[in-house]
Amino acid sequence: MSRIDEWFSEEPRRPPAEIAFLLARNRFWKDERQRLIGTPRDWPEVAELLLDLTEELAHAFVMVLSRLPPAHRRGFADAFYEQRRSSATGLPDDDRTRLAAAAAIVLNMADIVNDPVIYGERMLDLLHGAAQADDLTRTPAPAVAALGKAIGRIRVEFEFDDPADPRGSAALALAEVLDPSSGVIDLKEVLVRSAWAVVETQEAPGVLRFLLEVDHLLADV
Repeated sequence: MSRIDEWFSEEPRRPPAEIAFLLARNRFWKDERQRLIGTPRDWPEVAELLLDLTEELAHAFVMVLSRLPPAHRRGFADAFYEQRRSSATGLPDDDRTRLAAAAAIVLNMADIVNDPVIYGERMLDLLHGAAQADDLTRTPAPAVAALGKAIGRIRVEFEFDDPADPRGSAALALAEVLDPSSGVIDLKEVLVRSAWAVVETQEAPGVLRFLLEVDHLLADV
């Protein structure tokens, strides 16, 4: 029986913070690409039933834990669960709701990472509009053209660059919101890349603040 199978069979089950702390040791989180775009083993069952989080938030949360010093991980996990408000209930599938959630996540990340080269005034205006569920199809043609050029530059500069670069991760999260690579917003990729940019540039209190802001956002959807 695997370790995860044992956790499912235990009565009573371990606290989610303890499970997250243990999962953060997994080799999966050391793979530069898989931790950003892959799926851990037994996901989303582990996320929803053992961590009591949506699969998107659970992935970002455990990845963040894996980047903290081991001695600080359990305290960070406990602090997160003491203040979190969301549950394992997934987001609605309608495109506008997912766009609004993704845009709000990137805006929270932009406030923390604070890179004016990536987040120019026009980009931020579009993100604010998307986060408020505005109809972006009504965006003026000159703004759409400028957006297309900006997103094109981001993909050329960062798509095949070092996946561990937090600036590139922040830029690609933005691109995935405003111009999804598959035509449909991958909310997990947006959240995970945003969380990576934050955890690689901020101290633990700022990282915890970001995760809790995302948690509260998801709770209110």
